[in-house]
Amino acid sequence: FRLEAGRRYELSLKSRQRELLEDARVGFVARRRGEEFDTLAEHQVTQAYQVYDATFTPTESGVYELGIRILTPWWCNNPTTYLLTVDDFAVREVLLSKPEDFKVDYLSSTEAEMSWIGDGLADSYEVQLLINGSVVRDTIVFAEAVSFERLKNSTQYDARVRGLLTQAGDSSSWAMLSFRTHCDVVRLPFRENFEDTGDNIPACWTLASNLTEDTRDWAVKETL
Repeated sequence: FRLEAGRRYELSLKSRQRELLEDARVGFVARRRGEEFDTLAEHQVTQAYQVYDATFTPTESGVYELGIRILTPWWCNNPTTYLLTVDDFAVREVLLSKPEDFKVDYLSSTEAEMSWIGDGLADSYEVQLLINGSVVRDTIVFAEAVSFERLKNSTQYDARVRGLLTQAGDSSSWAMLSFRTHCDVVRLPFRENFEDTGDNIPACWTLASNLTEDTRDWAVKETL
């Protein structure tokens, strides 16, 4: 790629793990032709397809080689089994950096408050909430924080935010996080029959140590 000094470029791709590994990472590397590769960023990869990215601002103009770095535990050496996949590798020039330190500041059964740090150039931010990959909320805010109400209790949400530069028609890549809203207050009478849960612990139950043994994974051994 021929890149210009002082300009900001974004590298991105989609990746997922096929099996849940403790230390499976994907990274981005760059170098001027003939030089050593520099690692721009590394990301821990989950079992759900997500977009990972890195930004790169060359100090000198010239031809650069840009690439992907895959890191898996040393014992993952079976060539017949793929453990990590990548797709949709892309490079583009950007004006805005992805928001940083995206986090949940407050969470209840029906509300969530989030904040982030922008790069100072964005004039607004788009924030989306998703359930199972489908957008259920989409809003524009003019501060580095947002609040959502009337959420579903005990529900897994994905949230993402990106900076917007309206006049230039440009946007940053998405910063993402996931959270689960709290369970609603249980009202009596209450009954749990543990049916149709498989190896997933029923909603609004949690695993906790009994102080004498380590916590074990939930599993259904037999039905009555």
